Amino acid sequence: MKYIKIITLFCVIFVSCEESISEPEEPSVVGKWFTTRGVEDVYILKANSNQTANTYNSIGHLNISGAVTGKLYYLEFIHDPVYGTFLGLDEKTLWDVGQSKYRFVININTKEAELHVNNKYPVPNQSFIGNIDYTFDGTTLIVNPSTLPSSDNDSLTVTISGTISFETVTVPENEFVSITEVPYNRDISTEKEYSIIFKAELIYEFFEDEAGMITISDSSSTRSIDFTYSVDDRTVKSPILSAFIYNTQHYILTEDELIIIGISKIEDLCYYFSDNDECFSHYEKQFNIAQNSLEELQFGAKITLSKL
Repeated sequence: MKYIKIITLFCVIFVSCEESISEPEEPSVVGKWFTTRGVEDVYILKANSNQTANTYNSIGHLNISGAVTGKLYYLEFIHDPVYGTFLGLDEKTLWDVGQSKYRFVININTKEAELHVNNKYPVPNQSFIGNIDYTFDGTTLIVNPSTLPSSDNDSLTVTISGTISFETVTVPENEFVSITEVPYNRDISTEKEYSIIFKAELIYEFFEDEAGMITISDSSSTRSIDFTYSVDDRTVKSPILSAFIYNTQHYILTEDELIIIGISKIEDLCYYFSDNDECFSHYEKQFNIAQNSLEELQFGAKITLSKL
C-alpha cells in the first residue's frame, strides 16, 4: 500500500509539472529589423544528395617573399572548357578600394604558376614564372616553399608558401542553399564589408496585419516603401530594392536573424553554355560538388537583418 501511495503521488506531481511547462513560442517576424550590410548577390542551388560545397570565401593565406613581399588572401577556382582549370589568388578583392597588387595563377594541369605584380592594374610590370610544389584536394591549397624566377631578370626570385582553403557550406539533400558571390577572407575581419553591394541602412518594420514598411537611409537621403508579407508561406512582397530581385522574396526566420532572399529576373547563368547540362557541370566544378548532383540553380540577392 505504501508503494502505491508513492507512485500515485509521483504521478500527480509529474502531471502537474508537465502541465506547467509551456511550449516555446515560435520566433515572430513582427517588429523592427535592420541591416547595414545592404544587398548581397547570391547563387541559389539545390542538390540531390547531402554534401558540402565550396563558397567564394577563403580561410588562410599564401606568403610571398624575396624580390617582392606580400600575402595572398583570396582563392578563386577557374574552370574554362577551352583553356583548362586554374587556381587564382589575389591580395585584395576587386571590390576593395584599389585593385590587387599581386595576382597569382596556378595551372592545375601543368603545375606551372605565374605571379604578376601590378603597379597599375591590370597591366603587370613584373612577372615570376615557374613550376611549384603544391597539393590541392578541391578545397584546400597547400603550397610548399617554391621559388619562381623573374621572367625579365634571372637574378630576381620570389618564394611562395602557405595554406589557404575555400570556406565550405553544408548542402542538405533537396534543400535550397545560398552562396554569396563576392568573396571575403576569414583572416581579415574588415574585408567582409566588401560584400556590400547596396550601401545603405535598411530598416524593415513588420506590423501585425501582414503589412510593413522599409526605411532606406544613406548619406544623402531617407525614404520609405510599403510592402505586404505572408507568414504561412514565408514570403515578402515588396518593391524591388535591387535590379536583380523579383517583387516576391522568401524569408528565413530565427530568433535573432531574418534573411530575405529574392530570385533574379534578368540574370541567366546558363546563357554562355550550349545547354543546361554543360552549365550545371560547370557550376558543380565551381562549387566542388558531385557531378550530376545539381538539381536547380538560380541567381538572386540576399538581405540579412537583425532585430532592432
